[in-house]
Amino acid sequence: GEDGYIPALLDMLGLKYTHSGVVPSMLGFDKTLAYKVFKTHGIRFANNKIISKKDGLKKDPMRRPYVIKPISEGSSFGVQLVFEEDDFDFANYEWKYGDTVIVEEYIPGKELQVAVLDGKAVGIMDIIPLKRDFYDYDSKYKKGFAEHIVPAKLDKQIEKHIFEISEKIHKAFGCKTMSRIDLRYDPKKSKEGVHVLEINTHPGMTSTSAFPEICLHHGITKENILEQLIKDALSD
Repeated sequence: GEDGYIPALLDMLGLKYTHSGVVPSMLGFDKTLAYKVFKTHGIRFANNKIISKKDGLKKDPMRRPYVIKPISEGSSFGVQLVFEEDDFDFANYEWKYGDTVIVEEYIPGKELQVAVLDGKAVGIMDIIPLKRDFYDYDSKYKKGFAEHIVPAKLDKQIEKHIFEISEKIHKAFGCKTMSRIDLRYDPKKSKEGVHVLEINTHPGMTSTSAFPEICLHHGITKENILEQLIKDALSD
């Protein structure tokens, strides 16, 4: 349901369901649309370019380091980091996840995730990949591939700023019950170092997922979250 198709089908069938509806899910899943929402609401995100396979690009589309991302994929599928020293030629990019990609500036620093429940930011997690260059699929779903620091060790003003941004995004997308906001933060640049990566309208609830772990640290159990999801679904 992350891309909005299943919510659309359920709306057509007149069935109640949990999580955000069609529009928030669709906007959040398509990064080009999400970036437009961020821009409209003054949310800082990384400089980026949309590159098509038919462009026939033979050289780096921007100064290294940069990140290549599919337009619409979850769980970090297809994400590739390109650093200065890497033996990488854009002309040989494999285009496994569609004929269009986003190439964006790499933001150094911390990988942060924020749990937003019922419109309020609950807490922030700092994620440190242990066996990869970034927070990839294995780091997300395999134990021992990432260290989770909850709460993230941040300056109080930065924490407040990130909370405000996350709640603003949740509201701007029209999310229901819960969302997870992913960010990069470069401590050398204070507030200007905070860049939003994406919003997830259907956050993971596995044993290694950030959302339930953040909530649990703040006294909110999985059962509490499920009760809120069901309550909100039935109230529509």
